[in-house]
Amino acid sequence: MKKIFIFYALALFIISCKYDKGQLPVKKITSVCDSTVSYSIIIAPLTTTNCSNPGPGCHESGSSYGDFTFYAGLKAKVNNGSLLNRVVNHNGNPMPPAGLTNDQISKLNCWIKQGGLNN
Repeated sequence: MKKIFIFYALALFIISCKYDKGQLPVKKITSVCDSTVSYSIIIAPLTTTNCSNPGPGCHESGSSYGDFTFYAGLKAKVNNGSLLNRVVNHNGNPMPPAGLTNDQISKLNCWIKQGGLNN
């Protein structure tokens, strides 16, 4: 009788345990924009290296996805919210495919929050 009780107690214990991973944490970039982020010094080199330079189909001159080789092309994506959504918040198909460092994303986020100025 004692063995049966131990067996049922152990079975009840195992059944009552569950392993729930839950949702994976979402990577959110929180940054303190304590200084002005310069388009010409920070953002233009970042987009040239990661967006408009990698090759055909990217954000180069004449691209239907947006031309990031000059300020107005990038500013259009700031104005319609797609730069924030795709690059900073990673909604939809995150850009760029190779990714950016957290520091680069933070600077881009600050620049967007500061109005995406041509400075």
